[in-house]
Amino acid sequence: MKVVLSTVLLFFLFAPRAVYPQEDRSQEDVWRDSLRFGIDTSVVATIDEIENARETRLVPEFKEVFPGARAAVQTRIIDYFLKMELSELVEEVENEILFYQDLSVPLVQKMMEYLRAYPPEDQKDYREILLEMAEGTNFDLASAALRSLGAGRMVEDGTFFREIFKKDNQTTGVRIGAIEALAQYDDQETIDFLHDLAENEAQEQLLRQTAIHSLGKISSEQSLGLFRRLLDSTDPFIRTAVLESLGSYSADDTTTVYRNALRDSFWRIRLSVLRSLAENPIDDLEDMVIYIARNDPEVPVRTQAYRTLGAYDTPRAWEAIETDSASTKVGEAYRLLLLELVVRERYAQNKTTIDTIIEAEWTKENSRILDIIGRNLSTLTTGDGVEVFERFLGHSNLIIKIYGIRGLGNANAREYRDRLETLAEDGNPAAIRQNAQEVLDRW
Repeated sequence: MKVVLSTVLLFFLFAPRAVYPQEDRSQEDVWRDSLRFGIDTSVVATIDEIENARETRLVPEFKEVFPGARAAVQTRIIDYFLKMELSELVEEVENEILFYQDLSVPLVQKMMEYLRAYPPEDQKDYREILLEMAEGTNFDLASAALRSLGAGRMVEDGTFFREIFKKDNQTTGVRIGAIEALAQYDDQETIDFLHDLAENEAQEQLLRQTAIHSLGKISSEQSLGLFRRLLDSTDPFIRTAVLESLGSYSADDTTTVYRNALRDSFWRIRLSVLRSLAENPIDDLEDMVIYIARNDPEVPVRTQAYRTLGAYDTPRAWEAIETDSASTKVGEAYRLLLLELVVRERYAQNKTTIDTIIEAEWTKENSRILDIIGRNLSTLTTGDGVEVFERFLGHSNLIIKIYGIRGLGNANAREYRDRLETLAEDGNPAAIRQNAQEVLDRW
């Protein structure tokens, strides 16, 4: 018995290792093995890391893992492909959704979301599945299927969706899906149907709002008269829906409407107009947006006004943003937003001002302003902030030091390799070592 035990012990002590030591393997190899062999929670966490690193070389492994994976993993993989704007998963998603009855409703909805973004080349089988769902008894799937059918214009005209809407005892969710699908059809019957629905005060408010949004996407000139009438509605949510739907119309059609709406006492209406202007800035309203950014009584409105000024991207708009970002009289919450805009978009033009702000915040404990500057500056790849990153390495706050490390990495400042190698050594905090090593691995 002793001989047998000794033999077994010797085997385990001296048998060749089946797994290489972690330090001898690349990050990509570690991720690859986690995707293939890890438990669900580890796989999801690994995908988070891959996405944060903006890594796309592991697409073949994702395609291998996806078929038959658990719902949580499949959902996270789809989210990754959507975030990274990758279309390579279409075939795998289409194959899985053919068996939608065996899948959870949220997962099927996520699959439809992906296939709306990246439609299959041959939609015949997928179309049949969507039609089956649209007329099925699961109303959540029916609503999503209607949106997908409309988005891909998989039926000839709007008749199918209007008939679905009119069915007796139809749910509100399915009707909303049908209305949203109709946004892809500009035939006269569809426009008339949506006009009647939008103007019918006896209808559910949510259905009227959805009809207004669909008309906005169709952007027919004949809908402008309806929109002007609805802007006199006593229901502020109907007025808001109209303003949210004018983005596709020309400035000539909307300037006066928007100017009046920016004076509306209901704050959501002002917010809606500012969001629309962020998508399509109108020069004649720039001064009004600046005034609202500095004076509106509602925080969400002022916040959006500053964001809208960033979208204007004019000398006048940036002058207001840059002036207010440096002013201690502006509330800190607004300064955080403004500094984010300035650092991300115009750091080189404002370097001296930013340096002055950094100096003023340097000794303050847990300065949110220093944090927002460091966080955004560290993402730049232009190399403009290298001196600041070097200074960050000497800050007492661990997070600021990490921003310095990441900033040097993104700026490709390889002249600091020796400094980062020192930070990657034992004796430093784990987070410092990890971030320094990640930069060194990229170099």
